[in-house]
Amino acid sequence: MRAFRRIWVPAIVFIVSCVVSLPSFFDAYRIMVFNVLPRDDYAPFLLHFCTGHGAWPGSPSGYRFLSVLPAIPLYWVLPLIKFNRMPVLDPSYLKATEAFAVLSFISIAAATTVTFEFVRLKIRGSLSQASFIAALTMIVAGFAGRTGIESF
Repeated sequence: MRAFRRIWVPAIVFIVSCVVSLPSFFDAYRIMVFNVLPRDDYAPFLLHFCTGHGAWPGSPSGYRFLSVLPAIPLYWVLPLIKFNRMPVLDPSYLKATEAFAVLSFISIAAATTVTFEFVRLKIRGSLSQASFIAALTMIVAGFAGRTGIESF
C-alpha cells in the first residue's frame, strides 16, 4: 500500500492538475502569440539552440539559458497549434512560443504536485488540506509570469 502511495498518488495529482489547468496553457499561448501583454520573448533564444536561426539575447536574459534548455525537447515533440485570425508568423517561432507555454503549464502542474506531497508527507496534513494547498498553488501561479520562463 505504501509503494502505491509513493508512486501513484503524485502521478494522479499531477494528471488531475494538468487536466484542471489545461485552459491556462491555451490562455498563455494565446497571450504570447497575439502579443497581448508585454513580455520577455525567449523564442529567438530557443530557436538559437534548436535551429541555429535564433539569437542569443543580451544581458540579463542571456544568462537564463538553463531555463530555456527544458523547452528544447518540447520544441521538437509538440505539434504546432494554430488559432483563427492568428498573425502571420514563422512556424518555427510559433513552435518555440508554444514550447514555452507548455513548459509553463507543466511547471505549474509540477509545483502543484510538489506542494500537495509536501503537505501530505512533511507536514502530515490531511488529504483535504493537501488538496486545498495544491489548488491554492495553482491559483497563485496565475500571478507568476505564465508568458515567460519565470514560472519554470
